[in-house]
Amino acid sequence: RRSARLRVSALLLLCLQKMTKEQLSCEKTVLQKNLLHYEGLHGRPATREERLVVKPLYERYRLVKQMLTRVSIAPVTVSPSSKRRSQTLQPIIEGETAHFWEEIKEEEEDEKREGGEGGGQDAGREEERDEEEEEEEEEEEGESRLALDLRLSSSNASSMPELLEQLWRARAEKKKLRKTIREFEEDFYQHNGRNVQKEDRVPMLEEYKEYKRIKAKLRLLEVLISKQDSSKSI
Repeated sequence: RRSARLRVSALLLLCLQKMTKEQLSCEKTVLQKNLLHYEGLHGRPATREERLVVKPLYERYRLVKQMLTRVSIAPVTVSPSSKRRSQTLQPIIEGETAHFWEEIKEEEEDEKREGGEGGGQDAGREEERDEEEEEEEEEEEGESRLALDLRLSSSNASSMPELLEQLWRARAEKKKLRKTIREFEEDFYQHNGRNVQKEDRVPMLEEYKEYKRIKAKLRLLEVLISKQDSSKSI
């Protein structure tokens, strides 16, 4: 049975490798929505049987996400240490589906915040967009400083492994901050019966600012890595 699964995984990987970035992105969105729809209907899989039912979707989602990362950041010559860092997606371990659902939820929440989606929460989303406009100048100034720092770092002969190391650390920091902010927002909702507004963020203001800074850093690092790799291939 294990060898059969491995053969299926190998064939799946081969198919994904032939997809374009746009196709992979579309596939990821479809899988993400299907998994969240499943959770909405049945809740998070708790028993072994339930996990087995949706495990193929887990595996496909992880493979698609991994391939999308590889397309966005072209592969480089891999040393043993950088190969270890490049394992962006861990294998699925029996009984550890909760973390996987949180990972998808986090991406969905970020996409909704950035895209202004919201159904019955249109007023809240509109207010969020107003707040974002107020903070736009501050963010742009921060991103400009960050871009300068990263460009200086890059011009000072930062190698690809060093840039990748910064990327992995920034991703880990973003994940940690997102968890802290989500816990604060959930606790606030439990106590107040409403979502967090701008004035309610005061106790966590530094965390919110740092989260935005880390997101900007990730975007810039990905651009730097892509440019550096492109220059090597010319």
